Amino acid sequence: MTGNPEWFKYMMAGFITVLLSLTHVSANAFLYKGIELKVQTELTETYDDNLNFSKDDKKQDVTSKLSATLSAKMEGKRRTMEVRGSVAEGINAKYSDIKTSSHNINARFSNHFSETDGVTLTYNAGVSHSPASFDEEFGRVTTRRETSVQRFNASYLKEIGEHLRLTGIYAYSSNRFTERALQGSSSTTIGINGSYNYSSAVTLTFNSQYLKSSTGASTTTNRVGFRRFITKSLYFDGSAGVAVNSLPSGGSDGRSISYDVSMVNEVDERTVVLMKFSTSERFADESGNLFKNWRITGELRRQMWEKLNGNLTGFYGEGEFKSIAVTDILLGIDTSISYEFNENWSGSISYSFSDLNSTFDFRNYTRSTASLKVMNIF
Repeated sequence: MTGNPEWFKYMMAGFITVLLSLTHVSANAFLYKGIELKVQTELTETYDDNLNFSKDDKKQDVTSKLSATLSAKMEGKRRTMEVRGSVAEGINAKYSDIKTSSHNINARFSNHFSETDGVTLTYNAGVSHSPASFDEEFGRVTTRRETSVQRFNASYLKEIGEHLRLTGIYAYSSNRFTERALQGSSSTTIGINGSYNYSSAVTLTFNSQYLKSSTGASTTTNRVGFRRFITKSLYFDGSAGVAVNSLPSGGSDGRSISYDVSMVNEVDERTVVLMKFSTSERFADESGNLFKNWRITGELRRQMWEKLNGNLTGFYGEGEFKSIAVTDILLGIDTSISYEFNENWSGSISYSFSDLNSTFDFRNYTRSTASLKVMNIF
């Protein structure tokens, strides 16, 4: 996929053509022999004051992007299979040489052998040129770049009695970049997750996993946690873990402790508030450096009227690339308002701002985007 996503475009175009041909009727008839089909199209106009995520090479432009998403779902008594593919092509009014396209495909298969055990397989692959969230933007090498991502996950669930659930997991992840100066990587993870329903209000959790990277680094992590319902609409999640990081050179970075605390509060039928604090250590895909960080995320969702919805997200994170002694601080704000015109048509306006402040001055930048989107679901 790296450097040549043309095959991906042809695959997605063929996928859409085949599924549409199965209906033999108008695009609104999305059922064929038990297969549920859905098509979604979007047209987005975006003003971006820093296409390159750069301090010195800012480029302002307006991007017109047309995207199409096709999903197919087949559901049986014990098996479910879903496939979802999307293609988005953008054109910049001024800088036509800067790519703004993205393509991805997601697949999921689940099979329940009985009421107490089953297997789930997922696969995700995509190509993009900019981060899709503040979490992706935090701790990355700046400037716009083409990134190819692949993810495969397999899990086996076993329920033991009424209270205990155990899940064995295997995961493979790959990140590739077109720029030769950036280091791509892949990793394999194996582990086990567990949860125990202590009561109707309390669930205890534990996790143990081992991650091995293609760079030679590895991490062993053990975590314990809980979920506590205060009311039916308010609950807290908390967990703590100990990780041992082995560096590519063969040495050890010692033990590190991480925490995750989150709160979800459904204030009323129209309002949801989410807060999360987390700490972690991870190897940066582009450089292989260990990135020790903490972050706070807050989100407010509000249905203002029957068809009018609003969303506000705030992000703040601090992290250090330990081997090169560079510290990054990222502040992000995102807000959007959407309106449903009818069952098929909707529109939204959004604004996003991010500010990266780094001890390595070259990495500093600010970026603002404003978007207007129209969406149609057949």
